[in-house]
Amino acid sequence: MVKSLTFLILLFWSSYSIYSQDSIKFPEDQFARYYELPRPLVHLHLNKSKFSSPDKIWFTAYLFDQTQGIPFEWERTLYCGLYDENGKQITEFSFLLENGIASGNIPIMQNLTPGIYFVKAYTNWMKNFKESVPFSQEIVVGSPSLSKKTKDLDSIVITSEAQNLVLNTSNTIGFKIEGFNSKSHSIKEVRLVDKNDKETESPVLTNDYGEGKFTLFYQDNQTYTLEIRMENGDLLKKELPAANSKGITMRTNNFLRDKVVINLTTNKNSISDNEYFLALHKNGALHWKGFSISQENTLISFPRKNLSPGINVITLMDKELNPIAERMIFNEPLNQTPEMEFEKIESKSDSIFVSARFTNLPVNDSVKFSISIDPSDEPKHDLSNSIISSFLFKPYSKRELPKDPDFNLQPGQLDITLFNKGWSTFRWSEILNNPPEVNYKLQNGIRFQGEVLLDNEPQAYKDIIFFKDNIMDFFIVQTDSLGKFNSEEILFNDEVFKVSILEEDETLIKPDLFIAFNPFAQNSNDSFPTLDSISNTGYPENIGQILKDTTTEELEEVLITARKSEENRIATGAAYEKFKVTPELVKHNPLVTDLIRKAGFKVRRNGYSLHIGPKSPSNSPYGTPPKVYLNDFEIFDNSELINMPLSSIDEIYYEHLGVEGNKGGSIHIFEKVANKEKGEKNFKQIVVTNAYKNSKDYQQKSQAKSKSNANFWIPQLLSNHGVFTFSFPQQEANSYHLNIQGFSKNGRLISIKKELRVN
Repeated sequence: MVKSLTFLILLFWSSYSIYSQDSIKFPEDQFARYYELPRPLVHLHLNKSKFSSPDKIWFTAYLFDQTQGIPFEWERTLYCGLYDENGKQITEFSFLLENGIASGNIPIMQNLTPGIYFVKAYTNWMKNFKESVPFSQEIVVGSPSLSKKTKDLDSIVITSEAQNLVLNTSNTIGFKIEGFNSKSHSIKEVRLVDKNDKETESPVLTNDYGEGKFTLFYQDNQTYTLEIRMENGDLLKKELPAANSKGITMRTNNFLRDKVVINLTTNKNSISDNEYFLALHKNGALHWKGFSISQENTLISFPRKNLSPGINVITLMDKELNPIAERMIFNEPLNQTPEMEFEKIESKSDSIFVSARFTNLPVNDSVKFSISIDPSDEPKHDLSNSIISSFLFKPYSKRELPKDPDFNLQPGQLDITLFNKGWSTFRWSEILNNPPEVNYKLQNGIRFQGEVLLDNEPQAYKDIIFFKDNIMDFFIVQTDSLGKFNSEEILFNDEVFKVSILEEDETLIKPDLFIAFNPFAQNSNDSFPTLDSISNTGYPENIGQILKDTTTEELEEVLITARKSEENRIATGAAYEKFKVTPELVKHNPLVTDLIRKAGFKVRRNGYSLHIGPKSPSNSPYGTPPKVYLNDFEIFDNSELINMPLSSIDEIYYEHLGVEGNKGGSIHIFEKVANKEKGEKNFKQIVVTNAYKNSKDYQQKSQAKSKSNANFWIPQLLSNHGVFTFSFPQQEANSYHLNIQGFSKNGRLISIKKELRVN
């Protein structure tokens, strides 16, 4: 009762100290401008964290909008690589992101030295933000003889919400034992003693990770020492820093249901009419209060509805907006994290078939996720590196989080951990003075650039056509006044293109071609932090790689030249109509089927089959189909026309009246004729490298059966109304450890560890 009365009195006092937001103004516009650009975060779900050599690291990447709390779908290039323990890049590849997700693998080379390595991932756009750091996860390759010994427990780090401890007032102080491992260490007793070795009455709260906090009224002419006795008998000591004669301390209560209360304490020497700000903020969301401190205790509260889901930051600043104290707190999301329950488990034909359901998930919210399945007694994947940790915790903390998959589910222990993480990654000097600038663009394809010459003369303002190796797909780029081009396309490694100058009369001419596929090249003013070690979370340095030049092999065949015929192949008139294919026509109708549809025929594709129907069917949906001819030969399987580029066609004739005896009409398609008399090599062939890693590799591997006691990896699954099914090879195990990571279209994060038992 006495404590409650004291609380009410302090709250009454503090109400007189708080100004309205009209009397003093916080720079809200500058704060909003700092967060106006979308900020992506990336998480990689690895199939495991212990590998052999050679091997492949299979993964699914998830890109998340830190500000909006939903999948980040506006970038398509993910860089992912392997680094050694000293931060040296071993390999790096680019992967295609689709709707914020990418799947693939990173090869581990033969004879790679056993040891500790790191998998790192990032996007180009992330480098616009000082606080954004690449994803990084430690893995083990082989069975290394660990040269690093476990750290001796001889170091204690002291933290405080304020910059300094203050005399003659209450200070909340935290501590962390460096080198602490919850599997091998345990705290037995913590004592705080003064210079006379007298134990104070300050109760100490600890968690399972070698961290704790306590409140101390720091008396004048005193020193204090923290003593920690371990279960094994070791005694650790740390003298607390000296306290200042003036200052403000902050103590935060985040355990009330409807609000968060901040208690600001000081001593008589520090009471003044100076103005202060208290800001509650996260990712652009801001609530603030201005006040002065006219007594030794000031209570300020924020309604819990003002807090954003996940980490929130509370910052105390003076009137010049210099931070004095800061604290990170966690606000449980209103939407419960989805859980999973099995509905049916069936063993059949050496496989296990599973039907399952996500609970706590709205019916209209679908989930994309990946599953690692481990049959061993000791799982080979790092359960602490979860999507929740990557998106809700790591972006805000300068220090590593405990390697425990469940630490974020225990509010009391989490509160102690966040206290000892100190101040957040966001600096107010940057927020108020240096808003992010777009120096790195969103990458929605692989950049490539080149120069086109003909008889050593630059080919200015020319259309350059790139055909894929199956000549069923193409794109066109245009050169500038110097005969150069710069473009961005979806390109995969080992794709083959045939490149030619496309003249206005559709003649194709073989160019002299200088070309480079170089997704890692940056602008000349790009700069990167020095990568002294993987722990500094910097981005890799610029490595320009010119991949192809004029030594590219030439095609030993003549492919296409324009047919120059002034006469119609079929007499046009009352029945037949004609399309003469021109660049303008190709621009608006890139495929042959587009032009057939434009001619009035019904075109429907179903997988690998193509149905063409008449213009005006009677009764039935399609009626009698027209007869289709290619170069005067009748086509009996229309699938030949699927994805056929219109640019390879010279003319198309068609009629709807059935003048050839077929009620559905007829279509005559004539391809451009190769000019064999000249024997001219009018294409140059190039092979794409340094582009997206081909997805065919992982698609085949992910469906292959695993060896005995090996992990099985399912890179992408999609739930339908919360329900999903999957299967995997049965092995000699009675139980399987499932690690499920993913997110929903509305931003709910999925991080589930589940044991599946088979009778």
